Amino acid sequence: MPHDSVFCRLRDCVRDEIASTLHDGGGRARQIARSVCARHPELIGMLGNRLVEDAVTRLVNREIKQWNAVGTSMREQLVLPGMLAHVRADLPAAISVPSADDDDDDPIYRPLFGPKCATVGELRTAVAALWKGIADDQRKARALTRLLDLLISAGAADDRPVSAALQEVCGSSVEQAAQ
Repeated sequence: MPHDSVFCRLRDCVRDEIASTLHDGGGRARQIARSVCARHPELIGMLGNRLVEDAVTRLVNREIKQWNAVGTSMREQLVLPGMLAHVRADLPAAISVPSADDDDDDPIYRPLFGPKCATVGELRTAVAALWKGIADDQRKARALTRLLDLLISAGAADDRPVSAALQEVCGSSVEQAAQ
């Protein structure tokens, strides 16, 4: 069986498990992953190396921007005239430059300083991607805050399910619309 079709089958299994977990009230990503692994060992076996590579890639994505991952000597030598120490302290060791290939969501990591560091254009692209992500998160936060404000203004208790509280506020069946 081709590798991509096995991965597509695994993705479908993950989506089914997510839907089931959310239907049952939610859960943690690790619990969903364990359930998928337990229910589909044949797919996990076929994709073993790919799954390990993906896990290591996630670890790299978390660690690569940390100074302790690249050593501190470059940071200690970093002197930026006119830049305050607290600003220097917030600079990452590397930047994530989105891939130019639209089909590839794996960014390219470039060191921020040093002889083979990122270009100004790559820095511009990385900053634009960060601001886009922030804007997306802010949009979601605003929508969730509006929903929360609506429910709080209607007197919904903290332990009230959102769907039930919204149904009471709106007088319509939110759950029926979602199904």
